[in-house]
Amino acid sequence: MPLGASASSTSNHCWRPPSVRCRNRWPIGPSPAAKVGGVPISASMPSSSSWAKPTNPPAPDTMPAWLRQNHPEVVDLYEPEASPASRAEDLKEVWKSAVPPELHYTSWIADRAVDFIKHQSKRPEPFGLFVSFPDPHHPFAPPRPYCDLFRPERMPRPTIRAGELERMPAYLGEGDDPKNEPYIASGEQPREQGFLLRTDDISAETLATAIAHTHGMVQMIDDAVGRLLEALAGTGVLEDTYVLFTSDHGELLGDHGLLRKGPPPYRQLLQVPLVLCGPGIRPGTSLGALTSHIDLFATVASLLGLPTPATDGIDLKPLIEGRATAVRDFLFAEYHPRRDACLYNQSVITKDWRFTRYPNEPAWGELFDLSRDPWEHWNLFSESEFSSQAHRLNSILDQGLPPQPLIPNEVLGAY
Repeated sequence: MPLGASASSTSNHCWRPPSVRCRNRWPIGPSPAAKVGGVPISASMPSSSSWAKPTNPPAPDTMPAWLRQNHPEVVDLYEPEASPASRAEDLKEVWKSAVPPELHYTSWIADRAVDFIKHQSKRPEPFGLFVSFPDPHHPFAPPRPYCDLFRPERMPRPTIRAGELERMPAYLGEGDDPKNEPYIASGEQPREQGFLLRTDDISAETLATAIAHTHGMVQMIDDAVGRLLEALAGTGVLEDTYVLFTSDHGELLGDHGLLRKGPPPYRQLLQVPLVLCGPGIRPGTSLGALTSHIDLFATVASLLGLPTPATDGIDLKPLIEGRATAVRDFLFAEYHPRRDACLYNQSVITKDWRFTRYPNEPAWGELFDLSRDPWEHWNLFSESEFSSQAHRLNSILDQGLPPQPLIPNEVLGAY
């Protein structure tokens, strides 16, 4: 069952707001009711006299626990050693998973979500469900048949402009080692978030396979979301349910000569899908306004007729209903590094420009004319003719998002 045909979508949605400064964070549910693969499925909504806390059908706490209990023979199939012939030599995180698709974590999450929908639809009160699929993500290792659905030689090639990285902050000349294991082993020193790496030493064949496998993971997610929509329809609640589909980040997939994700706020990483369908949503509408994840709390509350929460975001309901065409002139983004303080950066994004500064490394900066260079391949920061534009955008950051590189946070873990 397709989502897009009955939904409204945005084309300028940003996932990396300065969330450490926000008073509220997504998801909206204050307490998890179940966990999938260590990620909570939220089964609660903002408090209201007409909203009761739902109960979940019994389920093991996490996917690994469930797998060890019910299918111990499959546990080791998640390791690349279970499919050694398919593993790339120049990028260790590319292989064809030997896990049966019905026992893959994507299917397990969808199974639990479908069970919840069927269970909850029998109860009189409304419900909310937060479903988080880890994929598409590195490692690039979907199971069959998804790893074979797309032929690598037919995949779109990454977009790279000669000399573009030489115009960027110096750290992009380094990056992770593609032959390293794609995780932090116990006792190992943390590596920078995202494990960003350059693709210079990765063959075109391996990179194309990583892209094909990413398409396969996307297809597996599409199939899983289709199952959720069918469950909503089959229980008779789809027409009375808001469904919001989005992501927490993008993937470089070889563009700019880079892979994975990391500190640079490239559009491929910040701009994510936001698709919404439900009562009163105009099908097939595409919105070009600048929106952000910090808007979701206020928007969902508004759609549900709940009191407007205190939040840094903006209620997008007027935009969705066609009563407005824009909600802001610019967006902020902020990156807090795990290891190297120099990588702390702040960005302001308008319809036509993206400016990024590195407060701990003032010589670094990024300025892109999005009207002429929408995918940010030519950094104009060092060109004097654009200095007034950079100064103007920097002033917006000074006023709206003063640098605050040292924000105390409890480290819960590193993947």
